[in-house]
Amino acid sequence: MANIVFENTPKVPISEFLDELAYEFTDAPYGLLEHCLKRVVCKICEQTNIMRRTVYLETQCNVHNYILEPPDCMEVIAIMSICYCKSRFLHGPLYRLTSPVCTCCCFDNTVHVDKGEIVFSAPKSGTMFKIELSVKPTQDACEIDSILLTDHADLVVQGVRAMMFSMIDKPWSSLQRSQLEEQAFKRACAEAAVDTMLGHQRGVMRVKKQRII
Repeated sequence: MANIVFENTPKVPISEFLDELAYEFTDAPYGLLEHCLKRVVCKICEQTNIMRRTVYLETQCNVHNYILEPPDCMEVIAIMSICYCKSRFLHGPLYRLTSPVCTCCCFDNTVHVDKGEIVFSAPKSGTMFKIELSVKPTQDACEIDSILLTDHADLVVQGVRAMMFSMIDKPWSSLQRSQLEEQAFKRACAEAAVDTMLGHQRGVMRVKKQRII
């Protein structure tokens, strides 16, 4: 639909990760490494919401349902947030969607979400919203977001190593190494999830203590 516009996202070929893995797992077929890599990336996305898509949606009068389908071989995990836009550069309040129903102050809209579908109770013609999606690659994807290579390459490799080492009766099989890599992978996923939730803000967080009166 012409009224749904996805922002461009920097991408890299999946092969960017495979050279390092092929050097480590010399006996593994290239197709197996690619399959494991896609599974691990999907797992990371589901646990951390690292991969995002920003969508600008212009509603139409009496059109309540809008299906948000990324055009780059990505599948929607969840709709994370929505905000009313006066323009592309001037945004209203941001609403984090932590439940299937959200009431927006703007135009008395109640918003229902279900994965990649969003439903407005009172859509007005020409009203624009900025929506943020959490996504993961499909099995047909040949590219993934460059942020996984620039910021989370070690996390991806750890996940693939854990999966490869856990295989039975392979030249590279190792239960002990699989458990070590899996533990490191889970810790790194938890850290990445918190970092993403905080908007990649670094520094010390201070909690204001209550005063006893």
